[in-house]
Amino acid sequence: MMAVAAIDRLIHHGLIIEIQADSYRRKSATQRTAQTQSQPQKSQSK
Repeated sequence: MMAVAAIDRLIHHGLIIEIQADSYRRKSATQRTAQTQSQPQKSQSK
């Protein structure tokens, strides 16, 4: 319960900044996903 109280104090005294911009991490992940889906799947034979 002490962790909840500590987080509550930090949030209460903090400043929240909302940024309306594209995330470079999301953009990078989307590009990686598109690249892996466009490449043919390698068959794994045992």
